[in-house]
Amino acid sequence: MSEQTATQDRTEAIDAAGWGSPVVIWQPHNPAFWLYVGALVLGVFQFATQVVNFSDQLMPAMVSSTILWSLYVLPWAWFIHHKDRFGRETRRLAVIGFVWGGLIATFLMALPGNAAMLSIMSKLFDSQFALAWGPAIVAPLVEESSKGVGVVMLILLASRHVRTSYDGFILGAFVGLGFQVFEDWMYGVGASGTAFGFDQVHNSITTFLGRGLLAGLVSHALYTALVGAGIGAWVQSRGKPLGARLPGAVGPIAASLLLHGIWDYAAFSGIQFLGLLTGISAVILVVMIGRWTNRQLRPWMSDLLAPEVATGLITDDELTAMVGSPRDRRHLVHAAKREHGDDAGKATRHVLHAELDLAEALGHSAGADSDDVAHARSELQRLRAALEVTLNA
Repeated sequence: MSEQTATQDRTEAIDAAGWGSPVVIWQPHNPAFWLYVGALVLGVFQFATQVVNFSDQLMPAMVSSTILWSLYVLPWAWFIHHKDRFGRETRRLAVIGFVWGGLIATFLMALPGNAAMLSIMSKLFDSQFALAWGPAIVAPLVEESSKGVGVVMLILLASRHVRTSYDGFILGAFVGLGFQVFEDWMYGVGASGTAFGFDQVHNSITTFLGRGLLAGLVSHALYTALVGAGIGAWVQSRGKPLGARLPGAVGPIAASLLLHGIWDYAAFSGIQFLGLLTGISAVILVVMIGRWTNRQLRPWMSDLLAPEVATGLITDDELTAMVGSPRDRRHLVHAAKREHGDDAGKATRHVLHAELDLAEALGHSAGADSDDVAHARSELQRLRAALEVTLNA
């Protein structure tokens, strides 16, 4: 492949994926912006009402729950900062999605929506049926649609950036995370209210351990990651026939609704084995969908870095590892370690990290030779020189 052809492929890949497209929060010309702002104002009002209701008697529970759930968010913040490729713009969208899930989807949409749907169900059937099956039927429909609208809102606010199933997968997870954190914060404080204000810190910790570290691992973030993957797949497959677009979009969304419904049924019915089986299934499915969405980016990632191969800055083996899975990158590092020792393995890992930095800089600059791209290239050259010294030692 010629350098000119590789550069043209890079440009097309950046345009198709939307890498580097700036996320502008202030969009007074965009109706979606004002819809988001209006919904946020109402959501904040509803949340503030809850806080005021709790504040007189349950301040220790509020403070302890806030600290615990803030800590819960830290690993997710680390992920989006260090692990997501081309993550500068994604971080902004993740925050916007988190806020939608926490303040709008939870307090403005899901809480009144769940109550209304359960009331309708009890009138259409009977109270026993609504009590037994209501959570399993109503919660998935109301909550996943409330969070799914948040993913759609992100697309309307940043259509140049949210273009792939991977984008939807990552951003859906953060919308779901916001829902989970705020909903479970409310449950943690509410548990102390149910206990008439006794043992408030203990109740907050117990709720956090049960709903955060146990149930939270297979909760809203996972479900909405699936919903987001389906929405992103629909966007990514635009231009294709309807029959080709539906499976990739409907499949993950249907799986999310089914898993959410079974989980809630198991939880309210006390069927622990079913809950465990559903949780394991959810984790396996999310890992599979996550890998599938990531694979959609690999051809574009290859086109993005191909010109660097043409100039000799990146080797073919490194490009293969870069566009592959984490296992492929570990294999390259371990191969260097086996043949040349520990220092060579560490140097190879540093080179791969530098290549990721270069890819992010290229995506952010839309392929132009910006200062960040020049710095990333020079840093990669420095680390490659150090690797060569290690290999020849």
